[in-house]
Amino acid sequence: IPEKQSAIEMLGDMKSASVDPVLVMWLDRVVSGKAPRELHLEILEAASKRNDPLIKSQLERFNAARSKDPMASHSETLAGGDAELGRKIFFERQDVQCLRCHQLNGTGGVVGPDLTGVGQRLSRKDLLESIVLPNKTISQGYENLVIKMKGGATHVGLLKREDAENIYIDSPEDGLLKVPKAEIESLDLGFSSMPPEIATALSKHDLRNLIEFLASQK
Repeated sequence: IPEKQSAIEMLGDMKSASVDPVLVMWLDRVVSGKAPRELHLEILEAASKRNDPLIKSQLERFNAARSKDPMASHSETLAGGDAELGRKIFFERQDVQCLRCHQLNGTGGVVGPDLTGVGQRLSRKDLLESIVLPNKTISQGYENLVIKMKGGATHVGLLKREDAENIYIDSPEDGLLKVPKAEIESLDLGFSSMPPEIATALSKHDLRNLIEFLASQK
């Protein structure tokens, strides 16, 4: 698969117009669902580099048809990734900070669900949805509380516990907070603690590698 991916990437960069009919063929296979899923991303990216009018119009129609559906517009990230590169994203990328909220095999935070063995519990589509549409399906017990205080301040975090006088939440910004009930104006169920901008911080290659890594966690 990596060799085929590299070969298709090379087609996109070649100056000769003789490669355009080959990419038209591969693009047809993507549209019809006949191309191997592992090659979809390379085919689409190679096609986007070409100036051939037929390729351009075909690619525009394909992207327009899926533009309003985040899952469809990221479908090429579901297969063909590099799990080792995905591991580096999970453990090392400071701009996404997966370990800040998620634990894996005993390492990481507890704001989000433990991802140990997540490849057995969730499909690749589920993993993709959790990243690009984090508020669509929130894991039970990981819904955020939005607490508006009488003084005007707002606190957001996971409910950890409560007693007669206080609510204790785990805030991504401030850590464990004790919120006096007497000072609360309103309390509502908020969004997932998974930042929606994670999907935009990752390229589609990054996202595909991350999904490959998470799917391998059995």
